[in-house]
Amino acid sequence: MLKDPTGQLFIDADWLPGMDEKGNVTYTSQRGDNIHTFQRQFAVDGEKALKIFKQAGLSTDATFGAGEAVINGDIVAGITGSEILRGQWGRMDDTPEGRNQKASHIMFAMMHSKFHNQKADNGALAMNVNNYIEGFYVGSSGLNLNNVYIPAKGGGLIKVDQISIAPGSTIGQPPLIYYHKEGGNQDKRLDGSIFASYSFKSARNANASTPFNVLTISVPLVNDYLFNKSY
Repeated sequence: MLKDPTGQLFIDADWLPGMDEKGNVTYTSQRGDNIHTFQRQFAVDGEKALKIFKQAGLSTDATFGAGEAVINGDIVAGITGSEILRGQWGRMDDTPEGRNQKASHIMFAMMHSKFHNQKADNGALAMNVNNYIEGFYVGSSGLNLNNVYIPAKGGGLIKVDQISIAPGSTIGQPPLIYYHKEGGNQDKRLDGSIFASYSFKSARNANASTPFNVLTISVPLVNDYLFNKSY
């Protein structure tokens, strides 16, 4: 199985979207993945899924372990027209697996947007969540994902203490989040563990004097270097 830098085992999250060191998109299997989980996670029809697996040299009858199967984005692009396969928000439930799916897709959107220097209309670096997740929505209670794993650039995983998105953050079209990372402030917990916290701004408040923090992330200090390398 894939492990995070602390050596802890990864909680299953189906196929993990990510990028290698050169910025190429990858989709990596997690424990128990197969062509059917691939189709369900990304809403890929059967014919296209068969072609993707064939070109990737993967058996359509196999069930894979964590990290055992990797599908490159250029293969996906040649068949679907885009290297990006959008995750299906409505199919990500509140189980540990579903929460890890949500976290990995949100952070893959951030990683890919940063690498390709994607910008809002005002020229600020931003990510449009809808380009990566179909049906993405945060309601009146906001979103909190605790003790989840996210993709590290170049492969592997980063354990994150918490990812929080402010209530109603998807109001406005499209739902943009500025890639304006602030923070890195260290917080020492009662048990002695140390975390670094980061915040990202809302693109809805582009012209406001004090745009509110729409997305905040708390990372164990042991994973801070890898987090900054990836995001």
